[in-house]
Amino acid sequence: MPRLARAPAALPGRFRNWILSAGLAAVVGWIYGPAIRGTSLWDDDSQIFHNPALRTAAGLAASWTAPATPDYLPLLDAVEWLQWHAWGGRVAGYHATNVALHLLGALLLWRLLTRLGARGAAWVGWLFAVHPLAVESVAWMAELKNTLSLPLLLLALTAYVDYDLRGRRGSYAAALGLFLAALLCKASVVMLPAVLLLYALWRHGRIRLRDLRDSAPFFGLAVLLGAAAVWFQDRYALGELRPLAPGLAVRGAQAMSSLGFYLGRILWPSPLMPVYPAYAHVILRSALAGLAVALAVAAGWRSRGPAVRAAWFGGGFIVLNLVPVLGLLPMSYLRLAPVADHLAYIALAGGCGLVGAGLGALGLSRAAGWLATAVGGVLVVLLAVAARGQAFHYRNAVDFWTYAANHNADSWMVQENLGSALLGAGQPAAALPHFERARLAQPAAAEVMVNGADALLHLGRVPEAVAWAEAGVRLEPGFSSAHYNLGNALVRAGRLEDAVPHFQAAARLEPGAAEIRYNLGTALAELGRGPEAIEQLGAAVRADPENYAARMNLANVLAASGRMAEAITELEEARRLRPGDPEVAAALADAKARSAGR
Repeated sequence: MPRLARAPAALPGRFRNWILSAGLAAVVGWIYGPAIRGTSLWDDDSQIFHNPALRTAAGLAASWTAPATPDYLPLLDAVEWLQWHAWGGRVAGYHATNVALHLLGALLLWRLLTRLGARGAAWVGWLFAVHPLAVESVAWMAELKNTLSLPLLLLALTAYVDYDLRGRRGSYAAALGLFLAALLCKASVVMLPAVLLLYALWRHGRIRLRDLRDSAPFFGLAVLLGAAAVWFQDRYALGELRPLAPGLAVRGAQAMSSLGFYLGRILWPSPLMPVYPAYAHVILRSALAGLAVALAVAAGWRSRGPAVRAAWFGGGFIVLNLVPVLGLLPMSYLRLAPVADHLAYIALAGGCGLVGAGLGALGLSRAAGWLATAVGGVLVVLLAVAARGQAFHYRNAVDFWTYAANHNADSWMVQENLGSALLGAGQPAAALPHFERARLAQPAAAEVMVNGADALLHLGRVPEAVAWAEAGVRLEPGFSSAHYNLGNALVRAGRLEDAVPHFQAAARLEPGAAEIRYNLGTALAELGRGPEAIEQLGAAVRADPENYAARMNLANVLAASGRMAEAITELEEARRLRPGDPEVAAALADAKARSAGR
């Protein structure tokens, strides 16, 4: 049986661990400092800042009972709900949470490996904490699912080890509960039951009947929530865009190629990209990855000594936790890119552990050990510097997508997102070429046409904006932004009657969007359709009570309809929002005078 570590008792050892932990916290804070001060990226807005489900208790309840989202992750939604009520729109709080959870994951990995008797466990924790491959998961707020699920997974594995060593039923129950919590944060942790069997093989040299019995409830949870994850992806995420290749053999080759990619990036994390291009040399890389796995299995089969079993345990942890993201099963992200750094976050923990265990198994002399420590220290410094450099690209959307375009300029999605980032930064002239390039690369992408229309509208090229927006509606009639932008373009073209049906379509598709209701109400008011305008502007105010323009327009339409008391109420609310604004003061005085003169 492999020797397991005893709980540390000596105060100097504990003091050393505290010093190393404090140092690790400082280094992690230094690495991610640029990202903590950064802005929202990619789907951060849709998942957090523009997500109405995070605003109310009803939204929180719906995430558990009736979610209409690409994944069933109610515990993740609950944490994001708590974060919204703690931080609101202050992005630094969300970034700090991700960084703190990443640090916790590194410390728990160190603790687990210490419990398993691995040498150099502290070094492994440092290696994971500073590895550049982790930056995407930590610096991207929407990847809270990674930084939250890994500590839960490591705690579950630690509790199971404690149960296996001491037979404590409480530890077993804790392991099962923590695994369930991890599954409710990220579905790809589903492979833990197989990892438990690998642990049994490592510790006992075989998988016993007891191990199968103990792991059975874990397999039950994995099958149940894994099937739910596939169902939600199929129903709400994939739509008509199926990322699966036609045929199991092709998917298998691509999966082996992805496996080779991830193993390579764990060992040599460069170059790293937000969006990777389609594979080159799929067959060659698949063959090399398959050969490496086959050789490892063959070597392990011939020699079942403790060191080989430990390697199987570490290597199996990596491979098993990559299986759900290799493309064998439907996954919406894989329609955008074949691989992604954030998909390897949990496997990275095993990769760092395997490297550390391998070095510890060498049985180095004291002098060689000091040399290995020095080399390891240099490696940690180099990785930390590289990770901080990577974190700088996550400061804002323009930097992020410019970096992506520098590495993958042929991706229509990268070009479209860079254009959107530049447009959001008030640079429509710089944004338009990127939309045009994205349109050439992917003519069927409605979002390209919609955002390109917005850029053209900002540049005053109204007829072209109308044409682009109409194309977006034809490509995706159920896309609310397509109808909304077409409505805006038609208003600018002076075609109010034509704009109203598109604003109405956008409002039906996105009933809680205050801006859509506001523009629809404003168009109706200009057409003299007062009652309808009041209804829509009232809906805009209810959706966004802080919307000054909506309250002013609503007050004007109410006053024109003779409903002076209601108009005064809206104007007083507008004055509360902008106490010193002369426009609202004059309007309020006029409304009160007209009301008194009646």
